Amino acid sequence: MPRTLLTALLLLLTSLPTRAADAPKVVCFGDSITKAGYPKLLGEILKLDVVNAGAGGHTTAMGLKRMQKHVLD
Repeated sequence: MPRTLLTALLLLLTSLPTRAADAPKVVCFGDSITKAGYPKLLGEILKLDVVNAGAGGHTTAMGLKRMQKHVLD
């Protein structure tokens, strides 16, 4: 694992709230690879609520258009 990624992950893990009610929700955007299921594993590893907002064939621009519905609402 690259050092930068490992450092970022460690910073994230040390800054997580200690109470479940305060826990952030993570939304994973992406294409069919995301939709296939890695967000579930991510949620298990981080012990967080992770929403799989992957959609086959989607691009970053398409994900940004879905931001309101899948994240902000």
